[in-house]
Amino acid sequence: MARLLDANPPPIPFPDDQSLCEHCGYPLRGLAGDGDCPECGQAIAASDPVAHRPGLPWQRRTSIRAFFATWWLVLTRPRRAFRMMRLDQGAWRDRKFLLLTVLVATVVWALTGWGFLREFPGLPWSRFFLILRSLVILVATMIVASYVEALGVAFFSRRRGWRMGLRRAEQVACYAAIGWMLAPLLHELWWRTFLHFVVLRHAWRRLAELPGGRWIGLAVVLGMAALAFEWFVFLGMRQVRYGNSLGRKTESEDVEPATDAPTRPI
Repeated sequence: MARLLDANPPPIPFPDDQSLCEHCGYPLRGLAGDGDCPECGQAIAASDPVAHRPGLPWQRRTSIRAFFATWWLVLTRPRRAFRMMRLDQGAWRDRKFLLLTVLVATVVWALTGWGFLREFPGLPWSRFFLILRSLVILVATMIVASYVEALGVAFFSRRRGWRMGLRRAEQVACYAAIGWMLAPLLHELWWRTFLHFVVLRHAWRRLAELPGGRWIGLAVVLGMAALAFEWFVFLGMRQVRYGNSLGRKTESEDVEPATDAPTRPI
């Protein structure tokens, strides 16, 4: 067993101060900045963080406009958003974005959950406390799940030899938190569709009347939100795993070119 473990050692991540091709992870130290990556052929200039990682709107300026601009960018063009995300910067902005996103998502969950309970005349309006308790659980679940996901991404990246430690995994999770908001919106859209009124309305009503049925419905929608969150995390991980932060240069340096540099799995 020891021989097998020694024969297949885990990949060693590249040093944080070494510039890499952001497409394949090839070390660019010693290569001319106007050339192409010897491994994948992508222009070396495309891995320059100064030109291609200007930062998300929220990273450049903390304002309401920048907040919703970042939302729109991540929702509509997630690959581009994570590709331009500034890496290894102050954590407080990213965490603040996560907190605000979770709070807004909680409001969305509250509105959709209130509409869900109003569909059933037999339920008293005192169910407001049920919604309040559910929202507290949702806030805790979304925040804890985001950081558990960041820990998992950092562990997986270390096993793969990617340059994506806990700080970068946290950054990806903070901006991927927008996925938590999609499930209640999609649920509300489905709730008002022809399919629900014709086919599934009676079944959903029966579920809500069962003991614990409302919690089952909440768990189903929360599972849908987790899948959306996981999808954004996956897209972000693909764009950040070999990312260069500000301060790393892609131009040639006073060292010998790395001709036999190891490659990393894509």
